Amino acid sequence: MTAGIIIPRNLSHFTLFLTPMPMTPMSGLFLALTCIAAIAGVGSVFELSYGEPQLGTTLTSVILVLSIPITALCFLVAVRSAKEES
Repeated sequence: MTAGIIIPRNLSHFTLFLTPMPMTPMSGLFLALTCIAAIAGVGSVFELSYGEPQLGTTLTSVILVLSIPITALCFLVAVRSAKEES
């Protein structure tokens, strides 16, 4: 017996994670846009939190406010696009 290592004997419950998910070019594009918008939002939070933003307070706030719904919308479109192909 190995100490500290648990080796499952039945791997049938892992098949859910091993099945390939459909990825269309459209869903990939919207996932990329999701990542870009999320990074812009996080960057805006840091810029606003740590003093004077490089792009100014107004523009950085606008980027933050717009990045939140854009991130959610692009993610939903990407998921729906992938579901339509499956």
